[in-house]
Amino acid sequence: MFKPGARPAETHGHLLTPAGDEPESRAAVDQFEEVFPLCRDKAERARFIDLLPTAREPGSRLRVCIAVRAGFYARCGEHAELANALSRAGLLVGQINADELREAVVRPAQAVGLLVEPSPTATVVEEAFNRPGVLPMLSHALVEPGRAPSTTGAPWPCVDAPKATELQDHRPLLFLGSLPAGVAGVSSW
Repeated sequence: MFKPGARPAETHGHLLTPAGDEPESRAAVDQFEEVFPLCRDKAERARFIDLLPTAREPGSRLRVCIAVRAGFYARCGEHAELANALSRAGLLVGQINADELREAVVRPAQAVGLLVEPSPTATVVEEAFNRPGVLPMLSHALVEPGRAPSTTGAPWPCVDAPKATELQDHRPLLFLGSLPAGVAGVSSW
């Protein structure tokens, strides 16, 4: 699982072009919509997007799943094959309830052996629940503080960098629950 970033074809293209002797490969592109504002090089963006439909070719051993917010469907429509795939394989994911949101916050941390305190979790759930578009930011906010050691002594418990990387690896749990109704879609090839 990865997010596109500013140079998606350069950075992640190898994940979308498995070698002939490799077994079936799977790739999940979280927050696919980032490819539009972050990748300013149109040729780079087109190269990345052009790699995705290769998963639909007969005999392809590549399977790709993308998550994209509905507000970016028009931008996806600028690319004929991408638009075709989204229209044929899209899945609108409904809004999650408060218990599912709590699980999406807690499970990735628990998966890497972290303890999650109930009070801050309740605050996060209360603030994020039923707010369209907030969950990708929440995902970022929960992982990023651990990427750099805290020097402020702030009450937010920072996670050491290795744990932050492990959390990133477990984000599919958050990814599966981070798509509010009418705001997001998932498509797979």
